[in-house]
Amino acid sequence: MSKKPVPAGLGLALMLAGFALLAGKTDIPQVWSASLWPVFLFLPAAGLHGLFFAGKAPVYVLIPGGMLASSSLFTLLYSRIGPQVLIYGWPLLISGISLGMLEVYLFSRPRRRKWLAAAAATGAVTLLLTAVNLMLHAGFLFFSLVLIVSGAAILVRRWKGW
Repeated sequence: MSKKPVPAGLGLALMLAGFALLAGKTDIPQVWSASLWPVFLFLPAAGLHGLFFAGKAPVYVLIPGGMLASSSLFTLLYSRIGPQVLIYGWPLLISGISLGMLEVYLFSRPRRRKWLAAAAATGAVTLLLTAVNLMLHAGFLFFSLVLIVSGAAILVRRWKGW
């Protein structure tokens, strides 16, 4: 009677099952699912960018790719820091649209300036909404920061005049 060798895949499967059972006892899956779920938003963004750079998709897939990439980074901050990020930084979600349009401008041939103008306008709206949001939620701190920066600018201008 000949003995057949045990396949290496079976050994690998047994090791993975053991690691999964061990990880389940140490609450590792709960920690990963609670804090790293935004990575799953980033995967389609990377896929869309990969399709474009491989030449399989048109340049316009970069708009949702940019939106998903920036949203995944924002939600990663949200899951790591907490809901206060959403209170102050929700206008930054709009910057994903701006990022996608900027990518379309940078990687399309010929470059059309309308994409750059649209990206700049959307970015300006994002900055304006972020400033207004900071003034509403942290008005005193924002006002103090404006006073400090304007005072420093006046001092720097006077020193250059001497």
